[in-house]
Amino acid sequence: MVTATSPNRTPHEFRSRDFRGGHPVIDFVNTVTARNTTAPEDWLDSYATLLRWASLSALTIPAGAATVEADRADAQTEMRRCRELREALHATMTAVLDDVPVPRSAAATLQANWRHAATHVHLELSSTPFRLRHDQPGPALSVVRRTLTAAAVELLIDLPRERIRRCPGERCGWIFLDTSKAGRRRWCDMATCGTADKNRRRQPSP
Repeated sequence: MVTATSPNRTPHEFRSRDFRGGHPVIDFVNTVTARNTTAPEDWLDSYATLLRWASLSALTIPAGAATVEADRADAQTEMRRCRELREALHATMTAVLDDVPVPRSAAATLQANWRHAATHVHLELSSTPFRLRHDQPGPALSVVRRTLTAAAVELLIDLPRERIRRCPGERCGWIFLDTSKAGRRRWCDMATCGTADKNRRRQPSP
């Protein structure tokens, strides 16, 4: 693994091809690309971009999030907290991949976010299947982070360790769940990283 510097914030228009992680929380982690280089790129350049990403993701975000004024000063603080959550999740999943303990700082960040999220989560038992609802009264500004945190806790508790992967593609490093029947998926997306690798190997040596 390359030890990367802090990601450069890069404007990005999210498309379906950007959601290849197999879970919305992993897709959130993958909003930083080129993690396997010394010049990673952070596609979440603002809180408004985070809201656009969330609207395209598989997360169920309460409608109130869309009413938040993304240019508010406190939205910048919330965006910083979202990035901290994302990096803690990345560090946790990387620890699983590398079979090492989760860094204490990452664990502390996840615990703090879970305490905040749990305050505004309701266990819905009125119908089946039972589910957690994240639309309880609470700060509208942090609703995306709370929803992501609750989903992350559910994912990490039942994380299929034998199915989590890291894409070796050039300028990638995305994490994904291998849901293929054979369990031999190598690339985040065969149409991008897989094809690019094939094309490089076909080029004659200089």
